[in-house]
Amino acid sequence: MRRRQTGDCSGICTELLRIATQRERAYQAAQYLKGAKLAAISSLRRKAAFYKKSSMNTTDLLRLVRSELCTLLPSARSRYRQLRKKMQELINAATVD
Repeated sequence: MRRRQTGDCSGICTELLRIATQRERAYQAAQYLKGAKLAAISSLRRKAAFYKKSSMNTTDLLRLVRSELCTLLPSARSRYRQLRKKMQELINAATVD
């Protein structure tokens, strides 16, 4: 069984805020920022800001934001392949125990 990561969530939260900002800019440029995408971005930002100074387990935090990450995941053929890879790593870290 894999040991849970504990301690400071500020690094993960900073990364989540960066992802939310990048996806928001991409959707604004494509004029596609509405509905579920907008809700996922605002929820991701809210949760990341709230847990930034928390001592919560990082795996628990990633489980909380997993659905938002899945909603904002760029397609495999988009120009945001590196961001997609990073987001998939976070999603996979949330599912591994």
